[in-house]
Amino acid sequence: MERISVSHKNKKHKLEILFLPLFFVSFFISSQSACGQTTLTLYATWTAPTTDSDSMPLNDLASFNLYRTDTGRVTRINSSPIPTTYGTAASPYQFSVQVSGAGKLTFYATAVDIFGNESAPSRRASYPYDYDSPIIISLSPASGTAGTIVTIRGNHFGPSEGSSGVSFNSVSATVTSWSNTAIKCTVPSGATAGPVAVETSIGASNGKTFTVKPPAITAVSPTSGTVGTVVTIAGNYFGPSQGSSGVSFNSISATVTSWSNTAIKCTVPSGATTGPVVVETSVGVSNGKTFAVKLPAIAALSPTSGAVGTAVIIRGNYFGPSQGSSGVSFNSVSATVTSWSNTAIRCTVPSGVTSGPVVVTTTVGASNGKTFTVKP
Repeated sequence: MERISVSHKNKKHKLEILFLPLFFVSFFISSQSACGQTTLTLYATWTAPTTDSDSMPLNDLASFNLYRTDTGRVTRINSSPIPTTYGTAASPYQFSVQVSGAGKLTFYATAVDIFGNESAPSRRASYPYDYDSPIIISLSPASGTAGTIVTIRGNHFGPSEGSSGVSFNSVSATVTSWSNTAIKCTVPSGATAGPVAVETSIGASNGKTFTVKPPAITAVSPTSGTVGTVVTIAGNYFGPSQGSSGVSFNSISATVTSWSNTAIKCTVPSGATTGPVVVETSVGVSNGKTFAVKLPAIAALSPTSGAVGTAVIIRGNYFGPSQGSSGVSFNSVSATVTSWSNTAIRCTVPSGVTSGPVVVTTTVGASNGKTFTVKP
């Protein structure tokens, strides 16, 4: 029993081959190029026989021959006799073969004496190969957005990723697992609808269409409010995280507090006016859902009259969560504010004021006026 070691690239496959007591042969694939057919450069080494078939010392060894048998006929590899100085680890015999698709290379060697007599063949040495281009059979799911995890099923992907890769309409994807028949990857940012392809050292696969969906808003809650109101946007295809995506209220960018593929929380931005809420991702822009930005509304003053310096409580709605750049005026004279919430404001009657309307002004606009009577 002899042992043959067959290696391809950096992987070694070992199997046992029974020889006539003549040769130990190993084949090392050292290079390849995929261009229709794959050219394999191999090296053969063996241990020369020391006795002939009659177990007598062998003193007249002249050369060796190497044959290929997997093509349906026996073909001699060497065009001229292989000198006896070849076949050692220090001086292997180099040759090339071309293959395509999948199959198994099979070789045997013989010894030739000085009279031209050729020995019986050694046992065959075989090496399986698979140089079929990768084939994609299915994608699951077949649609989604950036960050969606996609499983690619097919054949001939190779045992590991190595220098191979996956692209979504020419945009490279990050691979999380790889086998000869299945790949898991995530839809990359910037990908658009088009073919998913797997590329290996052998070549590129067929393409399977993946639809990259733009964001879609199904609902906004609440549908009205003022600056600072927390709004939940429900929908699909927003992506797993915000990244460079964003939300706008009638073209004014909003601050996002949480983001998932189906729900976004944000606050109505300063300067926003009534109009469409839109989500924009690297894939595209969503449909718009109307959000009504409410003007501040005064319901009541308490008290409704008093002298300069009197503390007044203004009750109403849509004042906003904090004062910011908003303000209160008494008959067009600005007042000093001591506290502010969305429904109540405390302020003092300013010096120099006369009787007239009290108005709250925010970035959205000015409120209705409620009359305050200034007493001497």
